[in-house]
Amino acid sequence: MYKCNAAAPDCPSRVVVFQVCNSNSIKDDNFEVYLNGTYIGFLNLNSNSQIGSVFIGSTNANYAIAQPDFVCPLNLMQTYRFDPSIILYGNNTIELINAQNNGAGNFGSIGVRNYQLVGNSLENPCDITDITFGPFASGENFTSTFSYTECCDTPTPTPTPVPVPVPVPVPVPVPTPTPTPTPTPVPVPVAPTPVPVPVAPTPTPVPVPVPVPVPVPVPVPVPVPVPSPPAFSAFPSSNTSNFSDVCTESIPNTYYHDGANALPIAGDNVYSDASGLNALAAGYYRMTTDFYIRVAAGGEVIEEAICGTPTPTPVPVPVPVPVPVPTPAPTPSPALCTQFYTETGGSGSSAASCSNGTSASRRRHNGLSTYPEIGDTIYTTGTCTTTFNGGSDWYFVGGDLSTIQINSSGVVIDKDYC
Repeated sequence: MYKCNAAAPDCPSRVVVFQVCNSNSIKDDNFEVYLNGTYIGFLNLNSNSQIGSVFIGSTNANYAIAQPDFVCPLNLMQTYRFDPSIILYGNNTIELINAQNNGAGNFGSIGVRNYQLVGNSLENPCDITDITFGPFASGENFTSTFSYTECCDTPTPTPTPVPVPVPVPVPVPVPTPTPTPTPTPVPVPVAPTPVPVPVAPTPTPVPVPVPVPVPVPVPVPVPVPVPSPPAFSAFPSSNTSNFSDVCTESIPNTYYHDGANALPIAGDNVYSDASGLNALAAGYYRMTTDFYIRVAAGGEVIEEAICGTPTPTPVPVPVPVPVPVPTPAPTPSPALCTQFYTETGGSGSSAASCSNGTSASRRRHNGLSTYPEIGDTIYTTGTCTTTFNGGSDWYFVGGDLSTIQINSSGVVIDKDYC
């Protein structure tokens, strides 16, 4: 008996792997894949071939499938990795959430395997379950469950027999019998006859045993494990875009990143190829219905965010009407006072400012556009009465992907786009 939401079976030398693929080679919709409510990767089935994705239950980027055991070929799969702690003891739920309607219906297969971990290789798979999804109409979602309550048996290697040396018999010397002396008759004392003196027999040499050589065991070389090359995880993406349009872009591409999660986050690097040789260009990229990233020059992710975050609306400041009084009239505030966000501390050059790419400080300007242009004045207060001393440094402007140079009087004297 098991409890709901209990931890999965403890299999220290096993890794759970999923394959979801277009087994009938007729294009299907694109889906976001969830396991027990957690996003684990993307499924691009918009092609008439056996394409799909594999999902490895480990965040170790060096683990690779050495013995594939699925319906669809491994070389047509995109690879994703996920935290194995989301797998439960008992019933587990797989959801395919429709991300793009490709108009050809849906039918395919889901294979769930338990692989033995040998070094960094995934070998000796055993079946957990096989699931058929579909047929169902384009634009719809799919949900299924499978039971996971025990580990597979790990095969025990057969020991190699060690040859036992056969002992060589040692020859045992045979003793030579000693001759018994014949008694000599005593002569009659007529005339004394000399008594012969017995001669001692010559000893027979005893053979010396020859030592038998003992066989010396030959050491067997131990293979040195060869480290696997760093693996890159695939993720769905739009073409490069800007801040204003990124959340409306379609997601037709598959790109790659070097992070440990299913989707790249700040600090990861992103590439257009699976070997990590070509970094993505700087800009904004939509990954799923809800998420996008901003990429700096060189392919580093410097920000991840959720679509739908509202952009601050500039609040116009009313122009005070001077009232004629005997005392001198106060200095009127600027006609416009538009709020925007910029880098807190300045940088010595436009390139350094673009590389910093932060916009944590709220300031205001008196220009006609949403973001400041050359000739506008920058203020530190909500009433646009105190000018900002920029010290002729450069300041990154959030939302505009630009950087401006501000002098000590608060005036914008130059502007570049990042």
